[in-house]
Amino acid sequence: MGSFLQCTFLLAMLLFSVGLTSANSATEFYWKAKLPFTPMPKSVIDSLATEDNDDVWLSTHNKAHNWTHSYEVMLKGYEGGGHCHTDSMINTDFITSTFFLEKDLSMGSKLSVHFRDNVGSVNTRFPSPRLAQALPPFKSSSLSNNLRFFNAEPESDAAMFMNLTLNTCEHPNPINGKKQYCATSLEKLVSYVTSTLGGSHDVRTISASPSGSPHRDALLPYKVVGVREVATEKNMVACHRLGFPYAVYYCHQPKATTAYTVSLVDVMNGVKSDAYAVCHSQTSEWSPEYVGFKILGAKPGTHVCHFLQFHDVVWYRG
Repeated sequence: MGSFLQCTFLLAMLLFSVGLTSANSATEFYWKAKLPFTPMPKSVIDSLATEDNDDVWLSTHNKAHNWTHSYEVMLKGYEGGGHCHTDSMINTDFITSTFFLEKDLSMGSKLSVHFRDNVGSVNTRFPSPRLAQALPPFKSSSLSNNLRFFNAEPESDAAMFMNLTLNTCEHPNPINGKKQYCATSLEKLVSYVTSTLGGSHDVRTISASPSGSPHRDALLPYKVVGVREVATEKNMVACHRLGFPYAVYYCHQPKATTAYTVSLVDVMNGVKSDAYAVCHSQTSEWSPEYVGFKILGAKPGTHVCHFLQFHDVVWYRG
């Protein structure tokens, strides 16, 4: 039986490879070989390199304004780590409505949330293997080289976000957990996730997507009509996009954290859909400057929850 299954799997891989015609065929094949039973999230698909178009990639992505104003820039601040926000960002309903208190995650609760439409929100991708060889090293000691490569002025917003991302990735104290890793390619992302979770054949993902989550680009009132636990800290890895001229996923195993599927009804039209949220129950050591505390008027020690937005991915053992 083992030989039969092995041959069947190899045949399936062969048939899959024959059908791959895009520039991402090698990357997609790698995913299928490593995660044969895990559909690739839309957010990851949108991050794939375009190997046939490196020149266009460079002409587009070395302009800092193409990525610094997108919502892929995550707001950090757990456990005394770095944080980056402005009053204008905190006053944006997309940001403020993302956070809520754990007590609000209950049947009948009403929440006003802005689930931002993914279209046009993120335009950075992983560099192709060929292009990756030409890039400056992804480390803080090479910040000046990265600024020159991507035509970013040292005092610009682009420089600030690049410096923040590099320092976050190199910080000795991982954000809300024991381990952290910044992946700058799909292969590195998958390798870290599978090694951390201890396998690949039963890995599942949750990620906001247009097909299954609220995605109308407006602040709307919702009613909670169902809550289901999906994963806990023991069997999950959370990955978030950071601000950089190419795709960077910050991955960690958040401690005292639970992921949920939240069934919502749009109060205005009665349409039901599912969203995903994570709740953190040990925040006493977090920085008082954490953006969630600022928005909720809360202090360290408060149980804080937030919805996953497009390009957040939670991986877990099914």
